[in-house]
Amino acid sequence: ILIFAPSHIIMKNFLQGRFFRAVCALTLGVLIIIYSDMMPTWLVQAVGVGFLFPGLYAIVSYFLSKKDAAPLPPLLVYTGLGTLLLGLVMFLHPELFVRLIMNIVAVMMMLGGTMQIYALSVARKRGAVVKFPLYILPFLIFCAGLFVLIYYREVASLPFILLGIACMLYALQECWLALSLPKADKALTH
Repeated sequence: ILIFAPSHIIMKNFLQGRFFRAVCALTLGVLIIIYSDMMPTWLVQAVGVGFLFPGLYAIVSYFLSKKDAAPLPPLLVYTGLGTLLLGLVMFLHPELFVRLIMNIVAVMMMLGGTMQIYALSVARKRGAVVKFPLYILPFLIFCAGLFVLIYYREVASLPFILLGIACMLYALQECWLALSLPKADKALTH
C-alpha cells in the first residue's frame, strides 16, 4: 500500500516508526559514550551560555529603560552583570566548575561516611551492640568519596556512559519490538 503513497506520507510513517526511534537512540547512545569524557564540560558550557543571555538581557533592558518615565532599578544592572560574568566563567573555564562540583560531592560523601562511623562508635560506647559489619558501608561511602576526590574526571563522565548504554538498550528494544510486533504496530496506527 505504501508503494503508491506520496513521499511525504512514507517519510511521516518512517519518522514515527520504531526503526527511526531506534536509529536515533542508537546514534545518541554511541555519541554519548564516545564523548562521555567531554560531556560534563559541554554541560557546564551549555549552562554558562544559559546564564549569558539573561545577563545580557538584564543589562540591555536597564539601559533602554533609562529613557522611560519609570526606569528599572540599578540593582538590575548588578544582577545582570553578575549573571553575565558567571556565564562567561562557566563557558570559558568549565573544568573549574566540574572540579568544584565533584569536590563538593566527594567531601559530602566523606563527611557522611565519617559521621556514620562516629555515630556507630558513640552508640557502641553508650552500650549498644554494634557489630563490625555495620561499619563496612560507612567505610565504603568514605572510600567512594575519596575516590571521587582523586579521580573526579572519570567519575564525572560515568553518568553519561550509563546514559549512552541506556540509549543503546532502548534502541535494541525498539528494534526487537518492531520485528516481533509488526501487526500490533499496524493496529495502533490505523
